[in-house]
Amino acid sequence: MAREIENEGLIHILPETNLLDYNSDLEYLLHHGKWLIYAHKEAVQRMGGKVRNLVGKNGITEAKFTTRPSLQVPQGYTLGVDYVMIVYCDDRNKSEVRKILEKQFNASEMFWKYDRETWMESLNSGEKIPDEIQEALKKLEL
Repeated sequence: MAREIENEGLIHILPETNLLDYNSDLEYLLHHGKWLIYAHKEAVQRMGGKVRNLVGKNGITEAKFTTRPSLQVPQGYTLGVDYVMIVYCDDRNKSEVRKILEKQFNASEMFWKYDRETWMESLNSGEKIPDEIQEALKKLEL
């Protein structure tokens, strides 16, 4: 059974036990990412009800969804499609996870983003990130 944490307009769904099993922060940055699905509020709320049963299974490590409009929405999305479902997994499982999401959420429009991209955006915007992640990001730049 998954557990939930609500914070600042996001509901974060975590498995009972940590599923991230990487040998290093570098390996984590190389492989971990997320599928993002932007939709209307009602659609994201429906997905939120379903995702609780998916976290911790079939390679899905965790999930988040917004309860308020997202501050950033990719170009090309329709006006009002400003809520997001975020489903995390390892890139070695991303095709299988995408198929699950397509079937469970009836969603075909989604995009992949690596956690390393999110960490770099945070770093470039001046946010403080963990030292070990910052060191691993430096190694990726080599």
